[in-house]
Amino acid sequence: MSIYDQNNYSIIGNNTPIKYRLPKFLGWMYALLYPIEWLRYNFVNFYRNGHTALNWNNTFPFTVGFYVRGSDKAIYQCFIANTNVNPVGDTTGHWYMACGDFRGSVERQSYTGAIKLSFEYALNRWFGTTFRQPNAVSDIYITNNHVTNVFIASNNPHIASYANNLPQFTVSFCNNAYSFGQSNFVIHVPSSLATALGSQWQQFISSFANKYKLSGTLFSIVQY
Repeated sequence: MSIYDQNNYSIIGNNTPIKYRLPKFLGWMYALLYPIEWLRYNFVNFYRNGHTALNWNNTFPFTVGFYVRGSDKAIYQCFIANTNVNPVGDTTGHWYMACGDFRGSVERQSYTGAIKLSFEYALNRWFGTTFRQPNAVSDIYITNNHVTNVFIASNNPHIASYANNLPQFTVSFCNNAYSFGQSNFVIHVPSSLATALGSQWQQFISSFANKYKLSGTLFSIVQY
């Protein structure tokens, strides 16, 4: 059994002699191990599986033990009952950061490879928009570009671009007009999201996309 699947309460129940498996005995042992189980649940379970907590808002009366998702996408647990204490940056002890990312590691590792469908899912998941399976179109969606007019350098003469080995003719032969600034794909963002993210909305989208796109690929971001 891995540490991710371990449950200290089950271990107690399975290893306690039958004659001592009474609620009062088990409850006492559960109480002793509660801090350890709480740490395992927060550090291990959330890290692997993530959390489905709702977004924090400043009108809901939060009680002790309640989990919320902050604006920084982290998961926070309420330590002191409150109504309008923002968990992000809280230094008053009302909130405790249980997990730095609401998505678990299992989900995040599925984004590797930047497959178009999973990339769209990742973008919509992170920015709180709607992902739709094909042939429907997600709120944030991607279109691929066919990059043309590029110079290919290769030791394989069948795929390499032509070039003259005489320097006085090289520029003219190659036309010196190859473009390397074309984007391989375009990320389409709804205008409502761009407005909500503010004036730096493109930087926010770009920062996230750069974590998961294939190395060496270029992209552009447009709103619709």
